[in-house]
Amino acid sequence: MKPEISVIIPTLGQRGMLPVVLGTLEKSPYAGELEVLIVDNSPEGLLSGSGKESFGGFVRVLDCKKSGAASARNLGARDAEGEFLLFLDDDVVPMPGLIEEHLKCVKAGPGRLSMGKMLPAESVKASLFGEFLIFYGLLPDYKDIKEGAELSCEHFNSSNFMISRENYSRAGGFNEGFDCYGWEDVEFGSRLSANGIRSLFSGKSLAAHHVESNLASYLNKMKLMGRSAVRFAGLHPELSRRVNILNYDADKGLFRYNIKEIEGLDLGESAALKAARDFAGSIESGRAALAGFYNFGVVKEVLFECYALLLRHEYLSGFKEGLLSLPDRERKELVSLLENSEVSKQSSLREEADALRKTVILADSHPFKFFLSTIKSRLIRRKN
Repeated sequence: MKPEISVIIPTLGQRGMLPVVLGTLEKSPYAGELEVLIVDNSPEGLLSGSGKESFGGFVRVLDCKKSGAASARNLGARDAEGEFLLFLDDDVVPMPGLIEEHLKCVKAGPGRLSMGKMLPAESVKASLFGEFLIFYGLLPDYKDIKEGAELSCEHFNSSNFMISRENYSRAGGFNEGFDCYGWEDVEFGSRLSANGIRSLFSGKSLAAHHVESNLASYLNKMKLMGRSAVRFAGLHPELSRRVNILNYDADKGLFRYNIKEIEGLDLGESAALKAARDFAGSIESGRAALAGFYNFGVVKEVLFECYALLLRHEYLSGFKEGLLSLPDRERKELVSLLENSEVSKQSSLREEADALRKTVILADSHPFKFFLSTIKSRLIRRKN
């Protein structure tokens, strides 16, 4: 008897939370109606050899040689036997009722996709960097989305959704040209409505997101995301304004960039970047002893600005690399396109670096001295 639901979980072969995800699925009331496909997308095939026997009988491991979560998800969908496809990431742990609520949504009418809600795990919320990710919206934010609302591609997230095999095929699956992290889910979401599929928010399909919340992992993600943004902008000119995803408010100490500058930008280690990196490092190495200082509003604000500058720098570095990898004519056309979008109205990266440097250049080897200097500089600026 074929299973009703196929759960597809792409992974880079790192166990991490994967056993917890599988254990939760095994205890689900729907366990007897599930097949679980772990798609190993690691270059070494870490799960595809003898290690796969350690998983339960309802789990199959597929080896995906082509890089990228888009390719891994498509491979899982092609091999799946279930009528409905549930996509989860390997760090997304389903909460009770997730499968039931997804099924209610997709069975309520034709052409429906159910996108669930993810909540940051307690371990993420407990870390300073995790708090930064939540505060700046780098983790999905569903607070303004009503139950059953139809979602635009901007809100589409591939870490927790269900769709029928028929509708997945109709939408064309994920674009496998996205061979690294970022934008493949937004691109997939952009094709749904054109193919008669409504992406609906199922806020009761809850999962805990145990995302790796440290600076080093996100620096790598942002660089890959910058490269992917170039491909996304080329495929969807009408959505090109979305590639400028790291535009935070100037009130938070950050400005926006002009696309004309990117090809010629020197994205080396500036004084501002070094100060931001040193300060973030001093906090991560000494947080236990000085936690009270770091949770003080002004210091936390500066720390978050440092995090944001470092992530933004990596995103722009990746974006520049993606641009320069294009053939000359294609690159010029894309730059011209973005110049005529909302991006052209934004101020430059140089302004951003200059503004932040005035704050983080105060950084000293001793965090307490930095703390006092920062408060003094903020008070002077407010007085002026």
